[in-house]
Amino acid sequence: KSSAEYPDSAKKGCNDTCGGVTIPYPFGIGANCSLNKWYIVDCNSSTPYLSAFNNMEVVKVSLEEQTVHVNVSVTSRCGNSVGNSDHIPSIDLTESPFLFSGSRNRFTVKGCGYAALLTDGEVITGCSTTCTNDTALNDRDGCFGLGCCQTTLRYNLKSYTMDLTGLRRLGEDGACRSAFVGDELWYENTSFLPVLTLIWVLTDHDISEIPNCWQKQSLGSTFLPIRDGYIPQRKCSCGAGRVGNPYLHYQCEEPGYCRDCRESGATCQSEPKYPDEYDGTWTFNCKSTVDYTYGSSKSPLGIILGVSICMGLLFLAKFIYELHKLIKKTIAKRQKQKFFKRNGGLLLKQQQATKED
Repeated sequence: KSSAEYPDSAKKGCNDTCGGVTIPYPFGIGANCSLNKWYIVDCNSSTPYLSAFNNMEVVKVSLEEQTVHVNVSVTSRCGNSVGNSDHIPSIDLTESPFLFSGSRNRFTVKGCGYAALLTDGEVITGCSTTCTNDTALNDRDGCFGLGCCQTTLRYNLKSYTMDLTGLRRLGEDGACRSAFVGDELWYENTSFLPVLTLIWVLTDHDISEIPNCWQKQSLGSTFLPIRDGYIPQRKCSCGAGRVGNPYLHYQCEEPGYCRDCRESGATCQSEPKYPDEYDGTWTFNCKSTVDYTYGSSKSPLGIILGVSICMGLLFLAKFIYELHKLIKKTIAKRQKQKFFKRNGGLLLKQQQATKED
C-alpha cells in the first residue's frame, strides 16, 4: 500500500491550497510563503498563477517528480500563408530555475499542409502535416501527420521559437493552424488547453535556504540534459521509511499507515517505489508476523528452534567432555597397571604377604 499521507505542505501560517490545487513549499501563496520570487503563486478567484511568468495558471505541483504543470495558450493563425512563416516565440525561462521538460513535453502542430520547426538557436525538432479528403482517416489515425503532427524534444529547454510555414504541395488550404509545446499525457487525456510541464531546479542559494537540504542523506541529485551538456537536478528527500514535505524543517515523519501497522502487532516494511531509478519516494507494506502456512507465529517458532538447538549443543558438549574424562581415566589406569608389573610390583606384593604371615 502506497502512503500519500503528508503533514502540512505549506509553511506555517500559509494556505496550502488554491482552487483545489495543492501548493507545497518551496512554492507558496504570496511572497512570505514561498522560497523566492520564482516560486510565488497568486491565488486569484480560486485559480493559482505563477506571478513570475505573466500569470501562467498552475494545474499541479509535484514534489516527487520536481515538476509544475501550467496551462498554456495555443498560438493560432488563420488565412493563406503559403511561402510565409509565422515566427512564434515562447516564454523565456533563462533567468529562472525552471526548464521546459524534454522528456514530458511534445511539439504539436495542427492544420492542413504546414511545415514547422522548433528552435533555440539551433534546430531542435520539426514535423509537417498534410490533408486528404478522407476526414475520418484524420480522426482515426491520431497525430501522425494527417492534419496533425507531434514530435519529441531532444533535451530540456530554457526557451524556444516555433516557425510555422504553409506549403501548397502538402495541401495548405488557408484554414486555421496552430502550434504549441505541451505535455503528451495531458494532451491525450483532455480537450482543454494543453498543459506544459516545467522542471524546477534548486540553486546553491536555494539549498542554503532550505533547512533539511544540507544533510547529505536527504539530498539526491540527477543530471538533466540541455543543449550544451548537463545540469544537476538536486532534490530533497525525507529518506527511508518517512514521508512529508522534505523542504520544510521537521516535516518528515513516519506515515500513519505504518503507525497503525505497528500498533496491530505487525511490521511496516518500506522500499523504494522505483528501485531501478530511485526518486526519493517509498512504498509501505504491512507484514503480519503470523505464518498462515503452518498455523503458528513465526517469532515463537524461531525462539523454540533457537533454544532447542542451543540445548542440544550444550548436551553434546557435556557428553563429549564426560567421554573424554572416562577415556583419559581408563588410559591412566591401564598405564598404572603396566608400570606396576614392569617395576616388580607383583614380587613386592608377594614379599609383603609373606612378611605378614
